[in-house]
Amino acid sequence: MNPASMSEAIRTALIEQGDPLPETDEELLYCVNHSLAVCYAQEIREMETILGRKFSSLTIVGGGNKNELLNRLTEQETGLPVVLGPSEGTAEGNLLIQMA
Repeated sequence: MNPASMSEAIRTALIEQGDPLPETDEELLYCVNHSLAVCYAQEIREMETILGRKFSSLTIVGGGNKNELLNRLTEQETGLPVVLGPSEGTAEGNLLIQMA
């Protein structure tokens, strides 16, 4: 999906779900980041259940690790310290696969 306005698409989805609407762009940004952090926490708990072990930290690589708000919210929601890997980790991984 590539909506003309992502913020309007998010607001429409919130209305459809019956959730309260953020009043400002800043609140909308917080809402999006918090939603991502909650999803990360759910997936980590599911992986821990499947693997039968607990994680001690979460390493985030790629350009997204520069999002300080998301990193902080992820720590809060997962209860795990966030370790920042290389911001070019995605490109480095791609390069290694290409070389192989």
